[in-house]
Amino acid sequence: MYLLIYTLYIIRHIHYTANVVLWGNCYLIYLIYIIYVINITMKLFISKLSEQYLFQN
Repeated sequence: MYLLIYTLYIIRHIHYTANVVLWGNCYLIYLIYIIYVINITMKLFISKLSEQYLFQN
């Protein structure tokens, strides 16, 4: 049962991705958004690491 739901989710995700690819503009915006989120996450992660490092020394 769980596997069926998971498969449906994957199919829906692939369908959504296909739709996004069809609209090139939307895909570009989606890509920029992902890069932006990763960038913020990395900055937060690095600042946390540097805080820990400074705290230890």
